[in-house]
Amino acid sequence: MSLSVGALLDAVRDGIITTNFADYVEFPRRQKYEGKAYTPEQVAALLEAVEQEDEPIRAGVTLAVCSGLRRSELLGLRWKGIDFEAKTLFVRNTITKYRDLVVEAEQTKTKKSHRTIDLIESTIPYLLQLRQTQERSGLVLDKVCVWPDGKAVRPDYITARTRRIMEKYGLEHIWVHDLRHTAATLLVSRATLKQVQEFLGHEDISTTGNVYAHLMDRDRKATSDIMDGVLRNSVFCSEKCSDTVGA
Repeated sequence: MSLSVGALLDAVRDGIITTNFADYVEFPRRQKYEGKAYTPEQVAALLEAVEQEDEPIRAGVTLAVCSGLRRSELLGLRWKGIDFEAKTLFVRNTITKYRDLVVEAEQTKTKKSHRTIDLIESTIPYLLQLRQTQERSGLVLDKVCVWPDGKAVRPDYITARTRRIMEKYGLEHIWVHDLRHTAATLLVSRATLKQVQEFLGHEDISTTGNVYAHLMDRDRKATSDIMDGVLRNSVFCSEKCSDTVGA
């Protein structure tokens, strides 16, 4: 017979037992997820690879790695959520999988995940072409990442197909969520922590900081080294160095 922690607490409260033995149990700590990230060269190779593949996998991979969308977000993305004139993308809808149940919802993981991001300029021609192709099919397709016959794409398909593509083209295997992680990693060297938070849709900036702060520390050191190099070649530093040598 097994007892839950709650049952033990009730037993102590009711005087049935004097000690909650669960207090002496050390539960394993949840391991912090450490994602992998592609280099810019690997990203280019992956995007080139999916160009050779059919839809909807190209749209899925492109949206994950270029716009940092979660798998649920890229599957739920609708054409009405893309404003080509303003060059923006609205993350509003999701498609998730719980066991064998696929759930489509007009909501995101958190309130902050409900966000607007700028379209990546280089992806606009592809997205426009994809929309035109869908329109020519004669079907009313409201989603970006969808089968040609209009059927919704299951989340596990994106995961499995992405893995097969990586194997097919000799690319290091990373998870679909790591494509989002890759997008953020490439961005973090050129953006503020707040910008990265807004891009990813993290509810709390501390989440962004916990994951990417070490990368920002690295880039901060690189920035300092650049400034040091500038000063070493400046008139100010030259005069100061000569005074020090003369002394």
